[in-house]
Amino acid sequence: MAMKIILRPDAGPEAGLGHLGRSLALGRALKQKGAQVTVVSHNDASTREFIAKSGFNFIPLRESLAPCGQVTGIEGDLVADADIVIIDSYKVTDESLEQIAARNKFLVIIDDLGKQYPGAQIVITSRTTPPFPYRQGVWPLYLCSPRYALLREEFADPPLRHTEICRNVLLTMGGSDPFSLTTLLSEALLEGLSSEIKVNVVLGPFFASDDTIAALAAQSGGRLVVHRSPFSMRQLMAKADLAVSAGGQTLLELAAMGIPAVVVQVAENQAENIRYFVNAGSTVFAGRAREQDIQVKVAKLITELASDIGLREKMSLCGQRTVDGKGASRAAEKIFALFGEFYGDDV
Repeated sequence: MAMKIILRPDAGPEAGLGHLGRSLALGRALKQKGAQVTVVSHNDASTREFIAKSGFNFIPLRESLAPCGQVTGIEGDLVADADIVIIDSYKVTDESLEQIAARNKFLVIIDDLGKQYPGAQIVITSRTTPPFPYRQGVWPLYLCSPRYALLREEFADPPLRHTEICRNVLLTMGGSDPFSLTTLLSEALLEGLSSEIKVNVVLGPFFASDDTIAALAAQSGGRLVVHRSPFSMRQLMAKADLAVSAGGQTLLELAAMGIPAVVVQVAENQAENIRYFVNAGSTVFAGRAREQDIQVKVAKLITELASDIGLREKMSLCGQRTVDGKGASRAAEKIFALFGEFYGDDV
């Protein structure tokens, strides 16, 4: 009988697509190993469409359960029927986790915050080391570092990039743009870069409005091209010589693809992720989203990198040495192995 797994990621205008994207990447790896995976998440149109395109069964999150302390929003009978529950949410409470653990369920947490999670058997974290001391053989098991970066299989083992003259810059702030940086950054890039360089701008599904950026593109003479809610970023990344990005999940994808990135921090939980990739040599940090003239800093850094082929080649190699795109497969293997160890089953 197939193992039954529930994925519970955050998604929507506030959370964006980072939680959902990495959870579905893990879900695909688990499905490839024979698991039956159901996604429980927010019931907005963009989230539903993204999950449907990914080929998963979807059940809407029960927002009404939150006042009862069940912030996971998962119906009790779903939990009762599941073998494994995987949660990627900042809103989950310790009480919710304890309720799941009390049902003798194998609990997996995808974490950015460095918290402790009662009842968890596995914590998958973007941190390079466990946030707390732990001993071998004592739960939970921490799966740390970019070796466990949860990326789609299309990012696994991309070819090493051959650095050439810069012709394309990719600009993406993720699924949403809470600081309305996209237009500011687009204007600065068009002004600062050579007229021969094209800027490909990605607007995520939770952008409030795209009228201003559409008008800017129309006036750019083809230098600025807008892409609305592409399901897959890989094709756009494959064409890019440089990227401007927020510091979340996209930064991992860019590293795997060998694309040097200038990054803007748009949330506190991105700080460690950014610091790691700056130290790894694949990323340059421009500053925080609220900083004055952040668009000027970004344009200056991108312009400098565009003219330095040697530095871009070095950054590209550093990124691909850091992230190989196989993290979801590794994590799925660990989950299956630890589930068998935990319950004494041969799975």
